[in-house]
Amino acid sequence: MRIKYRPEDFVVQERARTVEPDGDGEFAVYRLTKRKLTTFEAVGRLARVFRIPKRDIRFAGLKDRQSVSEQVISIRGPHREYADDELALEYLGRTEEPLTSEANEANHFEIVVRDCREADLKPLEKNLDEVKRYGLPNYFDDQRFSCVRYGQGFIARDFIAGDFESAFKKLVATVYDNDDATLRHLKGLIRRMWGRWNELLESLGERQMFRSAVEHLAHEPKDFAGALNRLGTGLKTIHLFAYQSYIWNWTVHRYLRKCLEKSQLSELPFAIAFYAVWHELHGVEKQRWLEQGMSVPLIDHTTRIDDGRLAKALSEALKHEQLSLSRFRIPSEEIFFREEPRSLVLLPQGLKVDGPERDEAHRGRQKVRLRFTLPRGSYGTLVVRRLFLGSPNLKSLTAPRSAPRDKETRHGDEKRSDTRGKRAGGPAPAGRGGPSATRGSSPAQRAPHGSKGPAKPRSKGGTRSSKSGGPAPGGRRNPAGRPQPKKSDNKPGKPPKDHG
Repeated sequence: MRIKYRPEDFVVQERARTVEPDGDGEFAVYRLTKRKLTTFEAVGRLARVFRIPKRDIRFAGLKDRQSVSEQVISIRGPHREYADDELALEYLGRTEEPLTSEANEANHFEIVVRDCREADLKPLEKNLDEVKRYGLPNYFDDQRFSCVRYGQGFIARDFIAGDFESAFKKLVATVYDNDDATLRHLKGLIRRMWGRWNELLESLGERQMFRSAVEHLAHEPKDFAGALNRLGTGLKTIHLFAYQSYIWNWTVHRYLRKCLEKSQLSELPFAIAFYAVWHELHGVEKQRWLEQGMSVPLIDHTTRIDDGRLAKALSEALKHEQLSLSRFRIPSEEIFFREEPRSLVLLPQGLKVDGPERDEAHRGRQKVRLRFTLPRGSYGTLVVRRLFLGSPNLKSLTAPRSAPRDKETRHGDEKRSDTRGKRAGGPAPAGRGGPSATRGSSPAQRAPHGSKGPAKPRSKGGTRSSKSGGPAPGGRRNPAGRPQPKKSDNKPGKPPKDHG
């Protein structure tokens, strides 16, 4: 089985709050339609085209590269227009404040699952009924843990330990699988000249990434906390959220094992672990979790939990990490953990399955199309895997395989290497954890262990981690029938049109 075989097979549309088309304000709001670009790549391209700082462009959520997605963004300044083969802007109005995640209320998904055998489809009907009736645990999916899949590990552990030099070095001088050629070269230069900050400063361009941090170290060679403060807040926040999410997943997994009978549970494969999911809920659990909407917090040092079994599950997860709640207070004013509630149960809305039907891309196989809407912060790929729980090829859904690139895609990926990072392959195999795992082990090898802990995957895995509205203004449709942003008269290197 495969998802994201083509970008048009994974369509996401943000359901954002409305903006007054004739409103006033410093920020113009747009619907951004993009294809085969991450949100960060799209923002970087727009910043270069409009010749503005990336911080002037804000968005409500992150969307995958291997998709066709619509999302809202805000850009400081006048009304602008831009479109190329991979992205297009549609002006919506103006607002007084830049967009935040609060602007996105939900995401609608249309996902095609291809290369299905008859045995893959057999559990679908039963699973569909279970998910419609009882939902599923609202786990963070593999996309949240790209820092693990690409070799960085959890840099948040260095923040917690107050080892800011280690954190800074991992962020700016350590090469990872998903770094493009330009970033690899820059990180190699920093690594070779580590500690010779004045010399390094002379080697960096005036607008080179990380220059501000290096300038600080040239004046204060030991102040790595100050250097980290000069890196983008978003970059550091992503690493904090990843570690909070990791603790949340393990806590919920252990909590389910304490509350439910073994007959009610199965284990769902993720890139770095297996986590428990239920088949049905009854009694107190159904009432509290599903009907009353129980939440489980992403923790900080002030978190207090009244539910005894949930508190025990969290304690076990932290004990394996050799941490206590008090350690989730970082000795820095710039970066910090913040407690946030997250719903325990994810209940997809409008869940429908079309098909099966013949898969034109895989001879002798079938495909199905899934449609559903999720609240912001929940993962469409998680729903897909839960619906196919019990399939003999379930793990293949975590393998990032896509269709051979056509001429248009090759032009985007090869000739525009300055606008996109190198595509990374699947993650390294998740190791076997256990009591002997140490703090120096990889995160995949250091998952909580014991009778209540999930088993480790025994093979490679990972994902590359909604209805797309009509074509972008003036857009055309490609052979797959999906909207394709129109080409723009704005050539690379020329400023786009502004409407002041």
